[in-house]
Amino acid sequence: MKKSLIALAALATVGAAQAQSSVTVYGLIDMGYMALESNNNGVVRNTSAITHGQQSTSRLGFRGTEDLGGGLRANFVTELGLTPTEATYSGSTNMANGSTTTSTSAVNSTGVDNRLTTLSLAGKFGELTMGRMYTAVDRAAVSFAAGGGNALVGEIQYTASNSSNLNSASAFGRSAASTTRASNAISYATPRINGLQVGAGMAINNLKDSAGAAVPGVTETRLYSVAADYVSGKARVAGAYAKGQLRRDISNATTAAAVNIQGTLYNLTPVAIAANSVNQTQWIVGGSYDFGVAQVMLSRMELEAGNGSPEVQASKRTSDSLGVRVPVNPKVSAFASYGQGKFQNGNTTAYNGDVKGYQLGANYNFSKRTNAYAIYGNGQTDTSATATIKESQYAVGIRHSF
Repeated sequence: MKKSLIALAALATVGAAQAQSSVTVYGLIDMGYMALESNNNGVVRNTSAITHGQQSTSRLGFRGTEDLGGGLRANFVTELGLTPTEATYSGSTNMANGSTTTSTSAVNSTGVDNRLTTLSLAGKFGELTMGRMYTAVDRAAVSFAAGGGNALVGEIQYTASNSSNLNSASAFGRSAASTTRASNAISYATPRINGLQVGAGMAINNLKDSAGAAVPGVTETRLYSVAADYVSGKARVAGAYAKGQLRRDISNATTAAAVNIQGTLYNLTPVAIAANSVNQTQWIVGGSYDFGVAQVMLSRMELEAGNGSPEVQASKRTSDSLGVRVPVNPKVSAFASYGQGKFQNGNTTAYNGDVKGYQLGANYNFSKRTNAYAIYGNGQTDTSATATIKESQYAVGIRHSF
């Protein structure tokens, strides 16, 4: 009897394995030492720590695919952010950009950090994906970041923020960047045809009732995006555009709410009804070419936010970035990037701030999965003729993927 039960259990296991084509457990651990010096108009502060996630965010993930026949596949991925040098196992510590209703709460600070969870159907028609995912603008920004989207200062188009909101800028002018992730999202991407792939997506926060009205006292958001990516040999050109909309039901609102849009706090309470809506546009276009001895990349990004009805421009930021990656030898690679931009705050035609930054870095590959890194970053924001914010930062560490 016992042998029969064991045989049945074995058959059930085999059947389950056949139904699920493959499931993979993967992850990444990044730990090292970081030091940061900031000078805010003569006020100097120094920070240093044994920390994590300076080159890449530590994570643990599961992904799988099932062959449904006829060229159709079901794919899933779920990925958790890890904080391996902290007391808490997971959870984001990004501040001032994590909530559509407040500018001071941390993103997932007391829960598991859901970096990515998607379910998709893929086939000859392309791929349809639902869940929590990276935005089209963010994917393009990371692909044109020579440093691969690290967490150090000096990269002016990409931020290491985990925000899923329209207001992912953590420090206006210095690290303002596009919305990183979209929750409650759906996207479609075509197959790559003659080197070209296009896509579109939409994210909603499910806060409208059946009559189409916003839930009383709650801010509701929408994010719509389109993207295109063309590859020909060693050359690549890509671009993405996103339009974000934020609305508040001021007629029934009873609780206070404020939204941080690129460093400016907008009050969306019933008292301040002039700012009951916020729109934000984000776009990036870039190109790269691999010469063999080096890969060069260039990109331009613009972010613009407006509020009220009729809409009044609240802030605008433009930036240009140039980067290069060099494979020195099979063990060693290096990168360098430089970016500069301008921003304006309020409804003015003249820019009232300049920003610039650069990064230098190198990797030593012990194997295909383990490398040591050293990165230096420097950034400066001139908010006026007499006001300057300067930052310099370096990090050394080890990164292992599995």
